[in-house]
Amino acid sequence: MSEARRSLLVVDGDSSSRARIAESLLGPSHEVTPVEDGASALELARREKPDLVVTEMLLPDITGIGLCRLLREDPALGHLGILVVTGLCSEIDRVLAFEAGVDDFLAKPFFARELASRASAVLRRSAPGARGQTL
Repeated sequence: MSEARRSLLVVDGDSSSRARIAESLLGPSHEVTPVEDGASALELARREKPDLVVTEMLLPDITGIGLCRLLREDPALGHLGILVVTGLCSEIDRVLAFEAGVDDFLAKPFFARELASRASAVLRRSAPGARGQTL
């Protein structure tokens, strides 16, 4: 039995970082769409309703925290998984990210397999019917 394809949205203003993240997440069960800024990510998320958003904290037009808050406030998107992959990795950066509704946080530089594993874990936890999910 094959697993349904999951839609992943990668948001990073740096093209090489965006490409590395997208490449790390690409697989037979994942469709990955990379974008460079928060406005494009929000528009695409509202239109396509991805299963997971992977975002950098520093974006050209909005902070990753701001993007996370906008996603969580949208009733149609509040359920999706959010994973931050960023070079900002102080304690306060992590705390602010989790307070904004992020599901997981990974510092750059990262290991590709760890990123893929963390993304899979967030997808499992955010799936409809996942243990602990409220309606």
